[in-house]
Amino acid sequence: MGKEKRPSRFSLMNEFVVVRVFFILLMTWFFGVYLGRQQAPPQVMEYSLLAFLTACLIVLFESSAHILSPKRILFASVGLLFGLILGSHVYEAVPSNLIGDEELYTRIGCNIVFGYLGIMLALKNVDRFDLSRLKFLMGPPKGNVRVLDTSVVIDGRIRDLATARFITETLLVPRFVIQELQTLADSNDAVKRAKGRRGLAILEEMKSMDLPITIYENDYPECPDVDSKLIAVARETDGELVTNDFNLQKVAMLHQVRTLNLNELANILKPTAFVGETIALYISETGEQPRQGVGYLDDGTMVVVESGEDYINQEVLVTVTSILQTSRGRLIFGRLSTDKELRPAGRGRPERTEPRSERPAEGRERG
Repeated sequence: MGKEKRPSRFSLMNEFVVVRVFFILLMTWFFGVYLGRQQAPPQVMEYSLLAFLTACLIVLFESSAHILSPKRILFASVGLLFGLILGSHVYEAVPSNLIGDEELYTRIGCNIVFGYLGIMLALKNVDRFDLSRLKFLMGPPKGNVRVLDTSVVIDGRIRDLATARFITETLLVPRFVIQELQTLADSNDAVKRAKGRRGLAILEEMKSMDLPITIYENDYPECPDVDSKLIAVARETDGELVTNDFNLQKVAMLHQVRTLNLNELANILKPTAFVGETIALYISETGEQPRQGVGYLDDGTMVVVESGEDYINQEVLVTVTSILQTSRGRLIFGRLSTDKELRPAGRGRPERTEPRSERPAEGRERG
């Protein structure tokens, strides 16, 4: 099978290059040649050079506009508009010959000064305004998004967290992440193909569930790899990067980008006891069923012990047999340990003569 030809980045930019070159030529001809000939005496060369430089500056500004977010571009435009309006009023209040003998120089000077002030003041105060409701115009709300990488989409747990409303922020999926999933789905390797198809299926399911998910279109062609692009997205949107990639998390932290690692979250939420584990438990009361004893872990989890009624007000070793997780909490069932000696009976919690299991201590630190 022949290799699939992919259009290069330069071929995709051809239409933009053609439009920009045409704009520069049109500006040079109209403001240089056409208007220059109407001067007395004609000043074609001077006007053409000025028009060419002006057109190049405009194209440079346009091609660099992706550096700023749409919100900043909007506020800069509004600031420029108000600055020009204020400059026109100030021009009427100052002497017309303040800058040379031509009134035009004074008007241009006022527009430049107040236009600059309007842009800078708008950019410095842009974060004071919340335009999160204008999603159709502003894209994702700044500072209220979670940027998803490829690994966390394939993992699928982010879908469950969003469905259970543990994550209420807007989930931002960059376009290049979707492209990476499509590349995996088209791979000849069966494992990669399965991962790619799983990731695309999860995204489609999340869209159908009306979860707050948004596709981010900016591609950041100046970034060499996907990890750099993810960091750029998180920095531009002031969002939090959600990933399962430990190395990406460390690099993002170096760039002062907030991260959420689902593996770390799962480690924090793991239960304080496991089936088959032996724990030290103080039995404080009888259970609902005959001969049952009931005790509580340090985090308040109830433990029901078979044949534990005879050891009320004693601390014994209990082997966990099953764990029941419900929406109201966790319930642990256990039996008295037979391979180790039980602690002697006594009123009140006895003094410990040997250390408790390390697993509950870790659970208390996590709590």
